[in-house]
Amino acid sequence: MELLNFGWNNQTYVFLATLSVVLFGTWGLYGQAKKIWANRSGKSVSVVLISVLSFLYLSFVFYGVEKLSVACITQGVLRTALCVPIMLGLYRFKGFKMKEVILNILMCMVFVCMMFIQQIPLMFLVFNIASAIVAIFLPWEMVKEKSHGVVSMKLLVTSLTSFLFWLWYGIVFRDLIIIGTTTSLSIIFATSIVIWIYYWKKEKISVKV
Repeated sequence: MELLNFGWNNQTYVFLATLSVVLFGTWGLYGQAKKIWANRSGKSVSVVLISVLSFLYLSFVFYGVEKLSVACITQGVLRTALCVPIMLGLYRFKGFKMKEVILNILMCMVFVCMMFIQQIPLMFLVFNIASAIVAIFLPWEMVKEKSHGVVSMKLLVTSLTSFLFWLWYGIVFRDLIIIGTTTSLSIIFATSIVIWIYYWKKEKISVKV
């Protein structure tokens, strides 16, 4: 879609800006993967959220192909690739509970079924809504552990920036799915940043004492 409208116009400006943010957000995922493996821990990182995001990013690839969106395809390929080491790190250092294993199996089944019946927009919608719902596990894990753990601030900031740009992208290209989910995700990730800072300051004070 973006290439068909390429030129000196708002859609092209948004496309180029969003592509830059996709790369920026990918750097954030790399930071999270690096932090998990460097600390050999998955403390406060939500397995449920990362699992759903992995399938969401994978659905971006197929949705982008159908919509002829280079930005969506790039987002999907790069971020899916970086979700792999994050998931492997969480499995190795934190472990998966039975409900998390079942969740991944169900999502895999949904993905395969949607591909088989060629309902890619519906698949994209399902994983977007799912990600917007389970994103609440991000701040919840930190509150439950009473620590920011190995949650990467780099990931939180780059993700929030990315969601805000995708919100702008959705508004310009009139994509209601992207608008709805990115609004929800932006609010939750902004809240998570506040919680992360709270526990970071609290842990810093306790170390001094």
